[in-house]
Amino acid sequence: MRREWANNRLKLAHHRVLARAMKNNPDIVGEARAVLDAWTVGKFRPEYVDTWRRLLDAPVEAVRREIVRDTPHADWLRGSSPFSLIPTHPLTPDQVRRLWRMAASRAIRILRPIEYPLFAEHLKRLGEQDRLTRFWAARDDRWIDTYVSGLSESDGVIGHFDEDLVLDGAVHVGLVDRAGERTVEIGISVLPQSRHRGIAHHLLERAILWARNHRATSLHAICMTSNKGMVRLARDHDMEIFRVEGDTEGLLHMPPGNAETLSLELLENQFGEWDYWEKAHHTAYAFAMGPPPILSDDPQVSRLDKLAAMGRTDLIATYVLVMRYVLTHLGLGPDCHLASLARLRLRLEPRVGHDPHLSAFVSALPELERFERTCLDEDVALGVEAQVHGGA
Repeated sequence: MRREWANNRLKLAHHRVLARAMKNNPDIVGEARAVLDAWTVGKFRPEYVDTWRRLLDAPVEAVRREIVRDTPHADWLRGSSPFSLIPTHPLTPDQVRRLWRMAASRAIRILRPIEYPLFAEHLKRLGEQDRLTRFWAARDDRWIDTYVSGLSESDGVIGHFDEDLVLDGAVHVGLVDRAGERTVEIGISVLPQSRHRGIAHHLLERAILWARNHRATSLHAICMTSNKGMVRLARDHDMEIFRVEGDTEGLLHMPPGNAETLSLELLENQFGEWDYWEKAHHTAYAFAMGPPPILSDDPQVSRLDKLAAMGRTDLIATYVLVMRYVLTHLGLGPDCHLASLARLRLRLEPRVGHDPHLSAFVSALPELERFERTCLDEDVALGVEAQVHGGA
C-alpha cells in the first residue's frame, strides 16, 4: 500500500491522456516549454526545471513515452509537471469523469457510530440476491436495522462515499478473541452501480490496516462459494482459501501493527474525511467560481494554507487538475480555465513565498489582470453556481 496511491494514479492517468493527445497535437509540448520559461524567470531554479527541460528537448515520441512510465522517478517527475499548468485542457467530460472516479477510489474513511444509520441505508439498498450473498440468508429491512444497532464498540465500519455522498461501499470489521488469539472477521458490500472500480479491493486493504492496528493477528473473510468476487478478492490478497460445505473462508495471517501502520491509517482516514467534506460542500466548485476576495473563513483558503505549508508541488498540481476537471465537467471553455488558474495564482502567491520550489511552480500560472472580465463577472458566477446547486 502506498500513501500517495491516489495522488500518483490521478497524475499518471492525466499524463496518459496528454501523451495520446500529443500524437495529433505536438504543440502541447510547446505549451509545456512555455511553462518552463516562466519557471526560469525568477532567481531560484528548482531541480525539476532542469530535469523537465532536458526531457522536453527530446523528440515528441520520447516525451510521450517518458511521461507515462510507471516508476518512482516518473512519479516524482509528474509531481512537478509543466503539463499540469498548460493553458489548454484536452480532456473530454467523459475522460474527466473516469479520472475522477479513479482518483476517489481510495477516498475511504472510518464511520463514526453516529453515522451507522448510513451503513443500514447502504445495506438496505442491496437487492435480494446481494443480501443473500452478504448474509447467507434472505434478510428484510427490519433485520438489517437490528443487525446494525447491535454493533459493539469493538466493531468498526469503513466506508466509501460516491459523488452524491451515498455510502456505496462498506466493510464491517469485528474483533473476536479465540483461544487467546485476537482475530478479525469482515463482511464487504458494494452497491451494483459502483462495482468494478476497485472499491472492494481498497476496502479490504483498509480493513487489514484497521485489524493490524487493533492488535489482531489474523483476518477471516467467510463467504458463500458462489461469491466469486469475494473469493477472487481473497486470492488477490494472498489469503489461504478453505472450502467447507458450500462456504469459502479466506484466512490472512498478519504482523502486528506499528508506528508506520498507525500513521498510515491516520493519513488514509484524513484523506477520506477531506474528500467527503469536499464533496459535501462543493469546494472545488466554490473555488472555481467563488468571489475573488480572500476571506479568512473561506474553507478553500484553509485548504490552500495546508497545501502551501506542506511545501509540495505534487499536491498543488493535483489540486489544479481537480479544479480544472470541475470546469470541464461543467462544460466551461478555455477562457474560464485560464481565469480560474489566474485566481488560483492570486490566492497562492502570498502563501508560498516561504518555499522557493512552490513559488517557482506557481509563477507559471497566468496573471489575473489578463482575465479581469473573463468568467469572473457576477452574472456568470451566479449562473454557474445555480448549475452546481441544481445538480449539474
